[in-house]
Amino acid sequence: MRKVRRLTYSLIQWLGNQKAGGGGIVKQRFAIVGIYNKVRLSRRSGFTLVELMIAVAIIGILVAVGVSWRPMRSLQANARMLYSDLQMVKMEAIRRNSRNVVMAFNVVPCPGLPGSVPSPGGGYSVFVDDGAGGGVAGDKIRNGSEGNLAQVDMPQGVALCAQTFAGGVTGFLPTGMPSNAGSVTLNKNGGGSAVIRLSLTGGIKIE
Repeated sequence: MRKVRRLTYSLIQWLGNQKAGGGGIVKQRFAIVGIYNKVRLSRRSGFTLVELMIAVAIIGILVAVGVSWRPMRSLQANARMLYSDLQMVKMEAIRRNSRNVVMAFNVVPCPGLPGSVPSPGGGYSVFVDDGAGGGVAGDKIRNGSEGNLAQVDMPQGVALCAQTFAGGVTGFLPTGMPSNAGSVTLNKNGGGSAVIRLSLTGGIKIE
């Protein structure tokens, strides 16, 4: 049973890394391979069938719990990305001395809330609304050859379900003040949401 305890400790360490968000697919694969190797080594040194069955049961339970954390990590990651892109819009407006750097939101209806969200789940784009290449400057629509700075689509299980910006767009003045204030709400399957709010003073926060 001592071998089972050592293996269980390794599994808990791996799961802790998943909860902390510190592990991509490659890292997860290496972690699982390491655990598998420990099982093989233990079997060579007298790992019994009962101990192996206990270890497999522990793996199944911990992996199931780990998978349940992934949608929340995805929701938080996309909320942080939207937050960062709003900061980018602000910095670009100041750098270009222009009010034509725009973030436009693609909101999708979410009738299944709070339990489920649609797929695709909407998203947003950031572009320079300067009329380049025959486009129309200042119309808040990307046309002609106006530069695209970012295009983000929500991943499976996350959707952009609501926003309160007038016209579904926002931006900043060359002074760094927002052209309008509002909020964006991201929701995930199974419940849970994140609100990214832009204030009239230019403050951005995640709620």
